[in-house]
Amino acid sequence: MRSHERAVRRGMPLVLGVITATYASALVVATHYPRPQVVIQRIIERPVIRQVITKPPSDKTLHLWAYAPLAALAGMTVAASGWWSGRACIAVAAGTALFAALDEATQPLPWFGRTADLLDWGYDCLGILLGLAVVALALGLARRVRPRATSTQGPPSRADGRQ
Repeated sequence: MRSHERAVRRGMPLVLGVITATYASALVVATHYPRPQVVIQRIIERPVIRQVITKPPSDKTLHLWAYAPLAALAGMTVAASGWWSGRACIAVAAGTALFAALDEATQPLPWFGRTADLLDWGYDCLGILLGLAVVALALGLARRVRPRATSTQGPPSRADGRQ
């Protein structure tokens, strides 16, 4: 492996971590904005978007699709760090679910003017499971597709002693 390839590989967890933190920050801002329906309506009114989306998605759909990328990004960060395992996946799921719970619990604070909903958190968790399932599937497929390392021992010898 070339030195620049090694440098890119070493830097990938940091890059993914920064992207994950940035997305998480944007998610907190979006979930605490006092009138999200106004912003969503303005986005949908754009001609290009209107061709694809004719009506605003439900609140639960937004929760599901907001937390799936967060969990996927967190999972990719862990995988790029070389720590991916079943336990790591559970830890990412638990940590992201805790983040979602804190996000939901802080929305009713007076200056946000929002309400908390346990069902919203449930859809957050469904999104988390979806995001991590996509990462696990992609990693599993990558392992199957990746070419096997060739053995340095040469071809296996035959049982009758001939080469």
